[in-house]
Amino acid sequence: MRKKFPQFLKNLLEERQSRNERYSKRAFAKHCGISIGQLNDYLTGRRVCSAKTAQKIILSLNLSEEQERQALKIINSNSNNLHSLEVEHFSIISDPAHFAFLALSTATDFVLDVDWIAQKLRLTEDKVEKILHNLTTVGLVEIHGEKLTIRHEHIITSLDVPSEALRRSHKTSLQRIINSMDDVPLEKREVCSVSVCIDPKKLPIAKKRILNFVEKTARFLESGDKKEVYEINVQLFPWS
Repeated sequence: MRKKFPQFLKNLLEERQSRNERYSKRAFAKHCGISIGQLNDYLTGRRVCSAKTAQKIILSLNLSEEQERQALKIINSNSNNLHSLEVEHFSIISDPAHFAFLALSTATDFVLDVDWIAQKLRLTEDKVEKILHNLTTVGLVEIHGEKLTIRHEHIITSLDVPSEALRRSHKTSLQRIINSMDDVPLEKREVCSVSVCIDPKKLPIAKKRILNFVEKTARFLESGDKKEVYEINVQLFPWS
């Protein structure tokens, strides 16, 4: 679906523009129910459209039966955009800075320039070079000249499986938040907690609800004119 669905969208856009020369790409994005930046990412191949987002777009476009059939065929032919990392691969990129880079690469003003990336994420240039090398090694990104392509839009690790690398990653994220607590203005962060006496049998359902909340919140924040990288640990903090 990496190439076929963007091509389907391009064909659809061209078809509508042939009927109305004033029909813009921005109008098309609005009809798709996504931002113009998100649409550009999909059309240029800089970002892979997930099956879930593709289905949302199809429902928003009011397609003919034949067009809808074609689109669904494309989606169903390859619905594996949710990419599960092997343990040995995750150990290579367990530092959360790798995922901050992946998030930054979808920004509307992203530039594949080591100095620019280092400034945005407050990292050294050597660190950025290492991140690029690691992400390429595990096959999450491809670099051709000045173009970077994300091979998988949504990445997960094994759930509920003990992992030293995953624990180390979580600790790093939480420690970064602790270290920046006094410096980040209140309007740019959110930390909330509640103490509650629970029914332990409900924990599996509660964990699924938390995962769904994080996913929905991430998709909400990713729409629009993306400029800053944040990390969601249920707490909400800017990366830099």
